[in-house]
Amino acid sequence: MNVRAVATRRGLRTAPLFWAITPLLLGGCVATKSDVRRIETNIARLEARQDSLAREVARQNRILMDSIESGSELVRMVRGQLTDQLRQLQEMMVTTQQLLGQSQQRINELRADLARAEQERQQQFSTPAGGAAPVAGGEDPEELYRIGTEQLTEGNYATAEAAFRSILQQNPTHARAVDAQFSLAETLYKAGNLDDATKEFDQVVEQFPGSTERASQALLRAGNIAEEQKKTRAARTYYERVIARYKDTDAASEARRRLNRLR
Repeated sequence: MNVRAVATRRGLRTAPLFWAITPLLLGGCVATKSDVRRIETNIARLEARQDSLAREVARQNRILMDSIESGSELVRMVRGQLTDQLRQLQEMMVTTQQLLGQSQQRINELRADLARAEQERQQQFSTPAGGAAPVAGGEDPEELYRIGTEQLTEGNYATAEAAFRSILQQNPTHARAVDAQFSLAETLYKAGNLDDATKEFDQVVEQFPGSTERASQALLRAGNIAEEQKKTRAARTYYERVIARYKDTDAASEARRRLNRLR
């Protein structure tokens, strides 16, 4: 068999066959048709396997490219969302800063208004140089007591306290003095100054012991404050003083009830 003719007839596709039978020819052997067919079959299988692998590689490449494209799209989408959220946060920060600035300005204005109002109230009850009578309400204790009671009801404790103290300083023997002393103690209590309130209630009893109603109520209120402060012993003492000194008063009846509850 002519080896060159075989290679030419089969072309490049059958080149492997040429190289497969060449050793046989060179070795002095003649390849049979069966050998050729077997070799061709093996080559066909190899080519089929190669094509299959090529298709699989192409398919995997397509999957990989699709995954990369999908990932890129997801990254772009997330990046866009993050950009929008960041912009919104920046806008919110600007708005918040503006609101805080406005709020702080308003707070400063309110503080200034309160300071001016408090100064005006203090001036109403201030005593001029030389020991003259207080300006607001003149020298009339009744008018001062009315103002103080009204301010106490409205929660203006500083003004109420100034009015009651003015009565006690300028007219300590007036009939309204005991009421002013008791109301002064109540004002301090409502303002949250419990210890000072107790001292002023004690002053009612010390300075006006003959005023049965106010003195008994003052002792009872002092006991209430001590009880509120968890000072049980002091509360008992105040209640016992009410019962001992003013036994026939409403305050004494209330003191007995509270004393029994503490036992």
